[in-house]
Order: sequence, then structure tokens, then C-alpha cells
Amino acid sequence: MTRIGDQTPDASRAPEDGAVAKETHALYERLHDLRWGDGFSGPYAEAFCAILSVLGRNRSVREVVEIMPHFGHGFHLIDLMNAMVNLGLDVARVKTRDQDKLEAPALVLSPRGVLKEPVPYVILDIDIQDGDRIARVFDSETRETRTVNLDDDKTLRGASIYAFSKSSSDKKEAAAVLRAGAGFGWFRALAIRFYGLLAQILCLSFLINILGLATPLFIMIVYNRVISARVSEAFPYLVAGVTIAIACDWFLRGLRSRRLAWIAARIDNIIGNLSFSKLMRLSSQTSDSVSVTAQLLRLRSFESLRDFFNSVAFLSVMELPFAAIYLVAIFLIGGVLVAVPLTCVGLYIAIFVLMRKRIGVDIRRTARTGAASQRFLLETFAKTQDIQASGLGGKWESKYASLSKKEYDAFARLTNAGNLAETLAHGVTLLGGLATLSFGAMLSFSGQIQAGAMIACLILTWRTLTPFHNFCAVIQRFEQIRNSVLQIDSMMDVVEEEEARAAGATLKSLRGGVTFEKAGLRFDTRTTPIFTDISFSAAPGEAIGFTGRSGAGKSLILKLVQGMYDPSYGAVRIDGFDIRQLDTTSLRCKISYIPQQPQLFQGTIEENLRLVRPDASHEEIWRALDMAGATDAVKALAGGLATPVVKNRSLSFDLLMQISMARAYLLDGGLFLIDELPSPLVMGECGLRLKIFIRENAGKRTILVASQNEELLSLCDRAYEVTPYGLRQAGAAPAGAKTETGNAMERVA
Repeated sequence: MTRIGDQTPDASRAPEDGAVAKETHALYERLHDLRWGDGFSGPYAEAFCAILSVLGRNRSVREVVEIMPHFGHGFHLIDLMNAMVNLGLDVARVKTRDQDKLEAPALVLSPRGVLKEPVPYVILDIDIQDGDRIARVFDSETRETRTVNLDDDKTLRGASIYAFSKSSSDKKEAAAVLRAGAGFGWFRALAIRFYGLLAQILCLSFLINILGLATPLFIMIVYNRVISARVSEAFPYLVAGVTIAIACDWFLRGLRSRRLAWIAARIDNIIGNLSFSKLMRLSSQTSDSVSVTAQLLRLRSFESLRDFFNSVAFLSVMELPFAAIYLVAIFLIGGVLVAVPLTCVGLYIAIFVLMRKRIGVDIRRTARTGAASQRFLLETFAKTQDIQASGLGGKWESKYASLSKKEYDAFARLTNAGNLAETLAHGVTLLGGLATLSFGAMLSFSGQIQAGAMIACLILTWRTLTPFHNFCAVIQRFEQIRNSVLQIDSMMDVVEEEEARAAGATLKSLRGGVTFEKAGLRFDTRTTPIFTDISFSAAPGEAIGFTGRSGAGKSLILKLVQGMYDPSYGAVRIDGFDIRQLDTTSLRCKISYIPQQPQLFQGTIEENLRLVRPDASHEEIWRALDMAGATDAVKALAGGLATPVVKNRSLSFDLLMQISMARAYLLDGGLFLIDELPSPLVMGECGLRLKIFIRENAGKRTILVASQNEELLSLCDRAYEVTPYGLRQAGAAPAGAKTETGNAMERVA
């Protein structure tokens, strides 16, 4: 297998200039060919290859191709960053003040004008000579290596510099331990990285609220000093002052909005990517225990976090602490009038505490009823034909009406509770304004305050009460955010499959020995086992068949071999190793699997085939298609191998199945699993070619077949019937038997 270097990123062992350029160019050409031209090209692709050359990650070309972007044209900065992270490297932008601490390898983006893209080059190593930092750099445009003095080099001025370092495998575990020790959830730990920006937002909010004093003070001065005294000379200055204050307020609000928008977008990006990645990395046993609806609703609930940071609710949270500014101003201007807003604040707190519990209960009830309706709809869409064929349409409509009524009732209760909280908060706000006006008028009539001070106190009271009013009006929103955060924390704490098997052994080669020792499987402790006491042994090169009624567990036996599920009882061994002690991700890369239905993904035919072997040549791809009997059909397509699979609805089921089979042939694993294929497919040319493959590979690779087709089972050395209580011998092919299948295969050959 082609591998990328075995050197370490030690400057004393760094390769010579010519060697780096030669290795970089060779790797670039290899990846360029495998990524189909435009998929891997440009200066950033050259820089990526140079970084790999100097790092010496000792990875195969296949592993490198797998971590690269699957779609798109060209290779850009974001693609390079994502690829380095996928390789297990930490990427950090080097600040200007830290450039003297720069270590190799590093990527430098040197500016060359406003309208032109920056020039990327790679710092390969740094050496100290006569007190100067001398670096060897690879220029991704000229594809040449040169030496520069970093202390004098002008290209570092104004350049963006990114450093790469090995990511410690203990960082994630250490972070989890620290979070547990501090009592932090995952989301709270994530929010720590935004504390700097949040501090800026709080400072901006403080300044905005200080400037908010300008308007009431302006009105008070106009009433007391201009209108009452009939002196207008100072009026223009007052207008100019308040105009400046309003302009500054507008400017600061713009700054705050941009920072809030960035936080919202960044959190949405981080949570979206990490939650999706988390779902992809969960074991099948874990992910299958949660319904598709629940997973979709969980992903959708994360959108509320993004919207929260751009909402009135978050602004209210940011401005609550600064209500004290207005309270102090009211006390200084109106004295005892401050008792009115203070009383209203107490009422707001009481409303929030009392209504929050009720709204929380209603939200959970609404979520349960909504999820039930969603599950019912998904089941209906999946079984529409069966429902119609069984004449259950009327009952199904009645059941849906009942579920809809429960959902409507729960939603109505939640809406009423939210409206009640908002109405009460609105009432407190109105009473606060009315009380301020009435009490202020009494103080004004008694000569304790002037009319301008009374109006100013009224405006300040509104300013004080507004964030509290908004806070109570969106209790429902806060509870939804709280539930979303709890869901995120619980999901991120679930152990990933790779983490659970972190210490698992990796088989360098797969001979194909499979042993089941009284293995059993059940999905839940509350349900009965699918099967128990499954015992058999397949020596390398044997072909074993499994038959039985639908739902007996034939396909699940194959999934146990793949490590998709752990046996609930007994053991499953691959080449003598308990599968629970193996790195199942690495194991699956060595197992060829033909599914029951086509398992194809967005992309072209070639991209779908290269998923299992990214480094396959075009000759190997066409050979696999020929083994599946799909060569003529693919060549007849206008796009050939570049034909989109998912978007092209004109592709027949047989062709899609043949492409799935070709993918298994292309992998050429030491263990070949064939799930229960549709009978028409088995009886056609595609099935005949599969039977040829089984016969030609007798004794060469282990083949496990799940099928009810007697001709397919007749090619196996042994066949078993799967029952809930174990395996029962189903028969074996007579030695040297000549069947109709054999004659048909001879005709195809």
C-alpha cells in the first residue's frame, strides 16, 4: 500500500529541498488523479501536500483521500483546514505578537493586493543562524523550495499564519473530566470560548444604556430650563448634544448586532457540525434505540439556539443588569418615585417564577405529543400501500385524529400559558407607568419635583421595565432553550463507537475466520431476544449460508460480523479475536458487503464506488462493474461514471443494485457478506454473475450468505436455518453436483 513518508517533523531530520519538492509534486499528482482533476487542484492543494511531506504522518494514500472533501471543485483554504483537523492535527492562527514563537510546519498566506488572492506557502523548518531565524519554505505557486530570513522577510508583514500541531488523544477525555469536576455541561464549556465576545457585548450594552439617559435628561432640561424659564439660547446646544448621543447609540447598537450575529452563526456551525458528527459516530446499537423522528427533532431543536442569540430574549438578558443605571437615575431625579419600578421588578420576578414551572410542564407535554404524531406520520408514509391493502384507512384516520387532538390540546395549553405570562407582564408594565405618572404628579403638585423631572422619571421607568417585561413575555422561549441545551449536553456525553473501541486491536490483514459461540442478540432489556445460542465456525475460505423465515435474524448475523452490534450473549470472533476487542471501523474497511437494497449516496457513480477504495484505478473500477454486469449499462449513460446517482431517477433498480454489488467487488475484502437479495435479481444475469463469483472464490475467501434462494445456498459448503433458539442444519451442496445453475453460469461465462 502506498504510504506518505516515514520521517518526523524534526528539523534535524528534515528532507533536502529537492526531496521535499519532488515528494510534494509526486503526492500532488497522485491525489490529483484520484480526485478526478478539478477535485484536487490549485495552490492550496500543493500546500497541503507539502505539509504532509514534512509532517511524515505515515498514512496511506487511501487514508489521505478519505479525509479530503468528497464534493466540490478545487481545493481551498477551508478544505485544507478541515483535512488537517481530520488528520488529527490542531490548527491555530498565530497572532502577530507571537510570530517570534512560530514553529514549523506552518501555512503563510501572504497578501498581494486587495483584489488578488493571497499567496500560500509552507514553512518547512526553522533554524537559528547567527541569531536570525532562517526558514525553508515551499512556494505553492512556483512549486520550488527556497530559504528566507523570517526576521527580515517582508512577506510575514500583514500575512495570515496558521500553525499545525499534533492533537493529543487525551484532550477530549481530559476535557470531559474537567467539565465533570467543574460541574459544567458541554454547552457551557463551549460557551467559555465566547466569553471575550460576550464581555464586549456587555460593555457595549453598558454604553448603550448610559447613552439611553440622554433622551429623558434632554426632555427634563428642556421642560425645566427652556420652557419654564422661556430661555431658548441653550436649546440648539441641547439638540446637538442629544443628536450626538443618538448617533453614538445607533453606532454601538450596530457593533453589538454584528457580534451577536457572529456568535449565533458560529454556535450554529459548531453545534450543527459536532452534533451531526456525533450522530454519525454513535454505534448502531445506540442510534437504533432512538427513533428517526426523535433524532430529527433533536437536530431541529438546535436551530432555536441560533435564533436565540439574535432575539429580543437574549438582548433582554444582556440589558437586565443595567436596569440598575435607570433605577439610580430615577432615585437621583425623583427620589421616592424609585419605589414604583422596584415594586414592578418584584412582580416580574414573581410572574417568572410562577409561570416558568407551568410552561415547562406544558412544553414537555407538547414535545411528547408532537413526537408521537411525527412517528405516526413516518410510519404511515412507509406503510401506505399495506394500510390501503388491509382496508385500514378509516382506522388510520381515526387514530391520526386522536393524536392530532392531543397535540392540539397540549399546544393550546402551552400557548395559553405563554399568553397569560405575557398579559400579566404587560399589565405590570402599564400599572408601573400609570403609578409613576400618578405619584409623580402628586409630587409635582406638592413642589417636591418639577414637571420635567416627572416626565423624565416616567421615561426612565419604561426603560427599566422593558427588559423585565420582555423577559417574562418569552418564558416559553427560555424553557425551549433550556431543553435544547440539556439535549445537547446529554447527546455529547454519549460515548462514541470509536471512543468505546479506542483500545481495540487492528487486524493488519483479514484471513476470514468467523466463529459464533452461543451468541444472542436483543435490542432492549424489555424485549425478547431476536435469537439466542447461535454457534457455528467458518474457516477461512469457507462459504456458509443462512436461511429462515423473514425476521428470523439472518441479516443481523451479518451485522454482528461487521461489528454493527455487540452480541448480548456469547461471543463473536474474527480470526480468533473477540469482535468487542477489535477496532470495528478498521475491520469494516476489510469486509465486502452486498446489502438487500441499493445503498448509494449523493454523488456520481464513480464517487459512490470510490467510497470503499478511494485509491482504486479506473481499470479496477471498470473491472468491478464488469463483475456486477453493469459495464454496458454504465457506458450507455450520457455521463458514464460521472452520472449522478441520487438525482438521476432514470436509473433502474437493477442498475443501482449492480453498482452496490460492484462496490463490494471493488473492496475485495477477505470476508464477503451477501445479504438477502431480491429474488428477481438473483435469478437474472446479475445473480448468475454473483454465483460465478462464489464458485470461483471457493477456498480463497470466506463468504457468508443470507438468502432464501436454494440455488444460492447450494453453492455454500454448509447452510443453516436461523431460529429464535439457535441454528439448524439446512443441508449442503452435494459434492460435484451439476445443477441448472452451473449450466447457466457456463453460458454467462
